Amino acid sequence: MGILSAGALRPGMVLAQDLRAPGGRLVLSKGATLSAKHIETIKTWGITGADIENSSPQDPRESLGERVPAACFEEGQRRVDRRFAACNTAHPFLEELYRIAVTREALRLARGELSDRPPASSGGPSSRRSPGKIPPAEKLIAEEVSLASFPDTYFRIVEVIGSPRSSAWHVASVVEKDTSLTAKLLKLVNSAFYSFPSRIESLPRAVALIGGNELSTIALGISAVSMFPDVPESFVSMKSFWRHSVATGVLARLFSITHPEVFQERVFVAGILHDIGRIVLLRRLPGAMTQAFERQRREGMPLHEAEEGVLGYDHARLGGLLLRRWQIPSAIEGAVAWHHAPARAPQAMEPALLHLADLAAIALGEGIHPEQVVPPLDEEAWRLVDLAPESMETFVTQSERQIAEVLEMFGADGGDPQEGLSPAPRGGVTE
Repeated sequence: MGILSAGALRPGMVLAQDLRAPGGRLVLSKGATLSAKHIETIKTWGITGADIENSSPQDPRESLGERVPAACFEEGQRRVDRRFAACNTAHPFLEELYRIAVTREALRLARGELSDRPPASSGGPSSRRSPGKIPPAEKLIAEEVSLASFPDTYFRIVEVIGSPRSSAWHVASVVEKDTSLTAKLLKLVNSAFYSFPSRIESLPRAVALIGGNELSTIALGISAVSMFPDVPESFVSMKSFWRHSVATGVLARLFSITHPEVFQERVFVAGILHDIGRIVLLRRLPGAMTQAFERQRREGMPLHEAEEGVLGYDHARLGGLLLRRWQIPSAIEGAVAWHHAPARAPQAMEPALLHLADLAAIALGEGIHPEQVVPPLDEEAWRLVDLAPESMETFVTQSERQIAEVLEMFGADGGDPQEGLSPAPRGGVTE
């Protein structure tokens, strides 16, 4: 007997113990032989693993059901080793993430989805550029995109979220005034993100099923994303930046499933916005960020630590200050501000979820640039969230389709969520 993750289950395997859903409902009894349909149901219901008779550890090259050439596996392992340089992979959570990451990297190399050359260095156009005088974080934020530039819909959504009297009808009437936003929300509602059994055709119906506050929070996040212009591609690819942001949001929401007290849509939006401070740094302080990228690469340290060393503060603190200025709900602001130090947060659960999701996204190759290293695990965050390591493969499998569909919801084939939204203002933001 032994516990296998849902991703490792195969037709013909026999249950050694009763299999139950997260809520305790019996799904299959001890002795049942798994079929392909059973396995699909197990993944859909969020069951992370099963106790299987005569099970033994699986070859990681076969854990996703596909063999890969040894050369691809070895190259994948080399790449992932560099990514985990700052981590202790003996920890059960990181050990499982490492195994999944190696397998994914090897499979992607075998399928031709990645170059077989090592990732190119990144970190700005010139390593000799002086960082100049570093302004305090508060001064930097004061010169960023102002609330006066935001569309009226944004303020009305803020009011809806903040009012205990807001009804489903009120929420729908506010959001429906923005046709682009309405289309994006309906696309998300009809995706794997929610997996409703039938199509939802109207916003009032979506509000009734999901909740007015929940849908308003997502609408607010989408609106906030639209306000930021791109950064020069010489620093980071905006496609990679937004893909990392969406991956973090999706994983944070999935990790929160075992904590019913957590507002899932809120941690999703916090994930999308968690690196928003880094856009400010890349645009406003390119010389300093070049030094931070180079320090990270030279010393094998996490990028937020390199930022702290060069600037005296990091993107998380900056992002929290910016979201406060934009009147984003305080729980989202706190999750963003403390996602690299969740144990120090006044309310630690949502920053902890974001911390683990950010770490997992980078571990799985969804970082903002190829050389980004996985930050050290905050043990207190791990204990607080209490994720089972064997659940990670199921979460990763579930996240893949959701990430793709959320990016599609934003209307961006290339993965930039700002496409198709109102353009960000160029005035009031200086280099």
